[in-house]
Formats: sequence, C-alpha cells, structure tokens
Amino acid sequence: MQLKTIENKACTEPCITVEYSEMTPPVERVIGYVHYIARQNTGLSASADGELFSVDPAEVLYIESIDRKTFLYTEAKVYETGLKLYELEGAYAEYMRASKNSIINIERIRSIRPEFGARLLATMDNGEKLFVSRQYAAVLKEKLGLGGAR
Repeated sequence: MQLKTIENKACTEPCITVEYSEMTPPVERVIGYVHYIARQNTGLSASADGELFSVDPAEVLYIESIDRKTFLYTEAKVYETGLKLYELEGAYAEYMRASKNSIINIERIRSIRPEFGARLLATMDNGEKLFVSRQYAAVLKEKLGLGGAR
C-alpha cells in the first residue's frame, strides 16, 4: 500500500482519496479509519423522544448497550444511537471500555473506589455510580494517572 501526501496552500478542507483495484479488508480498514477520524470533529448522531440530535461527545457520561441498542447518557437526557460500542470505543480519547456492555467518559469521573473482585466503582459528575470490570480497571487507573497497569 502506498501513501502520498500533497501540501496545497490553496486547499480549504483536507481531501482523502483511496484508490484501489478491488475492495479488500485492508482497504476497508483504511476507509473505516478515515470515517472514524472525520467523526471525531462532529457530534454523535442520536435520537430521543422522536427527535434527532447531535450530542457533544464531551457531554456524554457513559455509553451502554442493552438488547442490541446503544444509549448515550448525559446529565440531562438519555439518547439512543445507531452506533455500536466497538465503533465508539476508540473514537474519542476520553472514552474507554468499562465492561462488556459499557464505555465510560474518563473526563466525567468524579471519583473511583475499589470494590470486591478487583472491580472499581466510578462516581460520575452527576453522582451516578458505574462499575468498571476487573478486566478494564488497571487501564482506567493508568489513564487517570493512578498506576495499575501490569
């Protein structure tokens, strides 16, 4: 795979062209990554009460998947999005997996407390409490600068 970059001072918006002879998994990954980067600068498309919204990713406290539906929780409202957890997991630096069915916004954590079974209990800005499974606890502690990664 080749990469060509061209600096053009007259360019008003970056343009990415992917040229290929056939769609292969690596090409699909490149295209998916470009879409992922493009979404980082926009809000999350979501709905609530029959209306469509663009939700600021920084306002999201946590994201949860229930019965194949994905919900964004903010202090004011709960939204449903068509995105899957794996699509949101790495989309924003402040988002990290907290359990098999949830993602937490580490910028919105007020405090954490160790719990039985090597889990953590995270208290969010709004006072809501969420468990972080032991599988992700060390990563969270490391991201918060508390050590913990093995």
